[in-house]
Amino acid sequence: MKTADEHQLVECKLNPQEQLSHFLRWFSVDEACRFDIHLRCPDNSARKNAYWITCHEAVSANRIQELWPWLRYKNANGCDVYFRPHRHDNHKFLFLDDLSCYTAQLVARKYACAVVETSPNNTQVWMKTTRSISLTERKEQQRYLSQLGYNDPGSISGDHLGRLCGLVSHKRNCWVNVKSFSTPTNYEPASISSSTHRWPGGGRVLKNSKKKHSCSEREFGWVIAILNAGVSIKDAQQRLQRAAENRKRSDPERYAVLTVQNAIRTIGIDEV
Repeated sequence: MKTADEHQLVECKLNPQEQLSHFLRWFSVDEACRFDIHLRCPDNSARKNAYWITCHEAVSANRIQELWPWLRYKNANGCDVYFRPHRHDNHKFLFLDDLSCYTAQLVARKYACAVVETSPNNTQVWMKTTRSISLTERKEQQRYLSQLGYNDPGSISGDHLGRLCGLVSHKRNCWVNVKSFSTPTNYEPASISSSTHRWPGGGRVLKNSKKKHSCSEREFGWVIAILNAGVSIKDAQQRLQRAAENRKRSDPERYAVLTVQNAIRTIGIDEV
């Protein structure tokens, strides 16, 4: 593992079991003591009929390492393995889903993060916060950051599961690896009532309104935010389509194309 100063990324090039060890230690340094492990297993090899198993909750980092041979076996037999700090604990970690490598690097150069590459040019990011926050607060912060384009609007839950590194993603048929760790300042959870908040790469959010917006309106604002932050048009369409599929919207591909086209016209950028 390369050495880096306080504000550099530390590139991770380790074998699977070493990755797991460093990954768990990164959490444990900030007093995360209990973790959850869930499996998503195929039903007769049909991935669309996969079912979830809550197999280990509130277990220690040492226990996860003891389970490693079993997790590798289940993964080799078609199960996807997911992980999170224990959902009912207050802890210092925020989960950001479905970030491009470029966007994840922007975040990691400003805040302490573990970046997990789940497929080519797609990542999940665990970001350290300055204080322990509850499940409800984590959900509020995820929603807040999604308005800036730095979290998938379909992944706002406060107790979201991320993929465990060193294993295969059967959904994408590729390895899941820790791409980097970073050690700058921890993220200060934003005051939701604050008037504005800026993020690396541009973009801001105005003071929250009491008006309730539809899913389509929120996603339209999210698309504008990620385009302004430098996400490509193709990437924006793919991310919106996945979000629409997650909430079971009809004809998600057409919806994504039309919404991105409207966003392009709104902000006045050239479509290529």
